[in-house]
Amino acid sequence: MSWLHEQTTEFLTRIREAKSLDVYPYFRQFQDVGPRVTIDGRQYINFTSNDYLGLSQDPRLIRAAKRGASEYGTGLGSSRVQATTDRHVLLEKKLAEWFGYPACAVFTTGYQSLVGLISTFAEAESTMILDQLSHASILDGTFMAKGRYGQKLETRFFKHNSVRGVKRILKNSTYDKRLLMIEGVYSLDGDIAPLDEFVKLAKEHNTPVMVDDAHGMGTLGATGRGILEHFNLQPSDVDFLVGTFSKSFGGVGGFVLGNEELIEYMKNSARSFVFSASLPVPIVEAMITSLDIMANDLSYLRRLKENEQMMRDGLRTLGFDLGTSNTHIMPLVLRDESKTVEFGAWLRALGVIMIPILYPAVGRGEERLRCNITAAHTKQDIGVTLEIVEYVGKKLGFIPRAAKSPHSTRERALWAGREVVRRAGELRPRHLQQASRFVTQKAERLVKQVVEGEQPEWTPEEEMNVRRHFHRKNVIITGGSSGIGRALALQLAELGANLFLIARRQEPLEEVRKELDIVRQHEDQVCEVFSADISDREAIETTINEICERHHPDFLFNNAGIAYANYLDETKPEVFEDMMRVNYLGTVWATRATLPFFKKRQRGHVVNVSSIAGLIGIFGYAAYAPSKFAVMGFSDVLRNEVTAQNIRVSVVLPPDTDTPQLAAENRLKPPETKALAGTSGLLDPKDVARSILNGVAAERYHIVPGLNNKFPYWAAHWVPGLMRWFLDKEIVSFQRKKDNP
Repeated sequence: MSWLHEQTTEFLTRIREAKSLDVYPYFRQFQDVGPRVTIDGRQYINFTSNDYLGLSQDPRLIRAAKRGASEYGTGLGSSRVQATTDRHVLLEKKLAEWFGYPACAVFTTGYQSLVGLISTFAEAESTMILDQLSHASILDGTFMAKGRYGQKLETRFFKHNSVRGVKRILKNSTYDKRLLMIEGVYSLDGDIAPLDEFVKLAKEHNTPVMVDDAHGMGTLGATGRGILEHFNLQPSDVDFLVGTFSKSFGGVGGFVLGNEELIEYMKNSARSFVFSASLPVPIVEAMITSLDIMANDLSYLRRLKENEQMMRDGLRTLGFDLGTSNTHIMPLVLRDESKTVEFGAWLRALGVIMIPILYPAVGRGEERLRCNITAAHTKQDIGVTLEIVEYVGKKLGFIPRAAKSPHSTRERALWAGREVVRRAGELRPRHLQQASRFVTQKAERLVKQVVEGEQPEWTPEEEMNVRRHFHRKNVIITGGSSGIGRALALQLAELGANLFLIARRQEPLEEVRKELDIVRQHEDQVCEVFSADISDREAIETTINEICERHHPDFLFNNAGIAYANYLDETKPEVFEDMMRVNYLGTVWATRATLPFFKKRQRGHVVNVSSIAGLIGIFGYAAYAPSKFAVMGFSDVLRNEVTAQNIRVSVVLPPDTDTPQLAAENRLKPPETKALAGTSGLLDPKDVARSILNGVAAERYHIVPGLNNKFPYWAAHWVPGLMRWFLDKEIVSFQRKKDNP
């Protein structure tokens, strides 16, 4: 072996020892990517990713990349000097416009952006001013310039985020030509630089400022434009703003923003720009699409902030030291190397990965686990992680045994229960089996405590789909004060939807509103109630107009209705009128009032609640069934009329559901009708609501809750003769038994 191997011995010995103990946390092979990743066939909740908005897996970016590959291939065969496409120029133009700078240069990586910028503009008899926690790319660019100019280039470091330290250097630097280089968000501590104060000092001393905002772009500011927007600064306040595509943008590459002269000079001089292959057009196309999404859809930024707040509140309540973090990057500062490695190994055994940060990346006694929150994480991901972190923290003595979660027992039970379902059947290393049983034990204990016998309300796949479909959407529900309407409202509130409930009586509406306030997911989530009679056309139009003029509607659930069952000759004439006025015309009036707002935005979804009795006439429903038949016919016509305008229609056909209305209906219901109802069973409103939301998210036209309800639906739809024969047979059989007991 040559001298080259001498420096490897001690270093690799430590790594191989860690690998033998299965605690080496790096270079593990992902079989997929996202907020959950698969490694060796097992799934982990992933807090190591910098894909802060979750855009790397967005189908729109993937389609854009495919389009770029189809038109330009997978590479350009040269550097930007000889291989700049019109798409590179468009990306640079869009970036400059969005961030408010005159010009932009796109590099192949973020690292090359900083190295190229610093090594290009640093020169003899100048002073480079750096934070002591500067990223390796800033250090390497500075050291590269130092190697060129030697002692004629002064390098000065200041204590992390110290305004006083910067002021002192600006006053006593050797040279008048200075460049202040800072980061917007520091990736090890998750804290924000006091940029406003640094800019003020730099102006006083005529010093240009460079900001690396890799971790702030997409995550800071009202619209995600980063650290400048966060402090209400102007582009003219910062001479160079550097960003990367490998964080919030969901790709790879980097860019530098500045004035036209500086950018043009750098494009012709920076060695990492001139001598590196051009960023492939598939990535360029994806980044153009990513920028368009970030500029026009703030829901990703809002979701990131909500997730960040949930995790921070949970960790701090439990008693963890998060250092100076005030962003989505949260270090669990453990201050012990071996304990940090052990903590990370326990988390990994329990299905969570966070990266240990050890010396020399941080000083001795500053060891930590880094937890990166993204918009793609679900409440389930964060909730389960808090449970696991609490367990390990107490086991290893980092937090008190008495520390308590800020979340309700019911929430914790459901998180744990869903995780058991998700992880069922996973293979685990034998020496970690005892640790990995934690989630199951936790679930069993909590579920037994508060929801004994209750299955998780959503599978993880269902919850992800319906949450994506309804989160932050505006939903109008008629008949929202009880029964299926109330169940829909509660589940939609948990999914983060804005709710507008309409019913006749104010008192039960207020009760539901109190329930919604408990389960809603974010502070600005809207939950409003309105008292109006669905059969009163003017009242319902006025109410819906009031809602829609303030909040553009996304969904209308026509759930309000009444039911009545009795023999035909014992049903009073006014009952027939009431059924049509409420069940049919109420649906029509609400739809007519909402439709213009759907058409204006060329999107929307109308969900009409009919009944299985709206498909085929059932004994005892002479007044009720025709009104539900009318809803079916109305839905067919509506669907045909609005489909070209991107407006969806669904119609729900529930069987008997355990609601207050059913209890009232049963008082007069003929025994023959009760006998028929017994063949399809009685459903819980929560199960019906869950089935409806799954169906709407899947954009199904007919939504049929209940397994036992599938046969009558299928038979009435495809072989109505068979269904009529079955009903006749059941009625005749029942009446014979009644006549001959």
